Amino acid sequence: MMLGLSWTTQKKLARLGDVPEQRIKLEGEARAHLVEWPSPSSTFHVDLEEFLTMRFLWPSGSVLYEGGSQGGQPQGQGKVFLEDGTLWYEGEFWSGTMNGQGTLYREDGSILYQGEFSEGLISNGQEYYSNGAVKYQGQFADGAYSGRGKQYYPDGQLHYEGVFYEGLFSEKGRLFTPDGKLLYQGYFHKGLYHDEGILFAENGEVLHAGAFNHGEMVVD
Repeated sequence: MMLGLSWTTQKKLARLGDVPEQRIKLEGEARAHLVEWPSPSSTFHVDLEEFLTMRFLWPSGSVLYEGGSQGGQPQGQGKVFLEDGTLWYEGEFWSGTMNGQGTLYREDGSILYQGEFSEGLISNGQEYYSNGAVKYQGQFADGAYSGRGKQYYPDGQLHYEGVFYEGLFSEKGRLFTPDGKLLYQGYFHKGLYHDEGILFAENGEVLHAGAFNHGEMVVD
């Protein structure tokens, strides 16, 4: 499960220090320096170490990044925008990469993800439905649910709690119906009931307690 933009686009925006120089423009506020253009064709050297805040611009002239900087790269608090001006990310950077606490936004302005980032990747936080309800809370790896977490229905009812791997239910967990009743508790493999577990009927009675094999009950 990938969040928002394509993974390629996410990685390009996450690592702003890797954007080719010829494809962007740079604006910034330098430390106690005044830059003057003698003529429109003049060239000069700018020491990027001196920039306190900076902007990267898309080729169209719209803002790609604005915020803190160090050594010519985003550092500290900053914002990333899509070329149409839509705010895509707001939060912390380290050495040009999203790192620390931050928020990802959808094109309509609603929050998509809020939490921790590590080296440009979401790592531990909350994903939201477009209505603002929490969709998932927990750990991520490579953009997918991975590790311990909780997944919710759009109305806020708990759907699953336990372990995920590559976006699927894995190892031990509990699965609930949309009305909050326990449906299954036990072990999963690639999103399916597998190994030991208990399957419940709607009235709470046990339908099967024992072994499962890739979603199928194992009956002696």
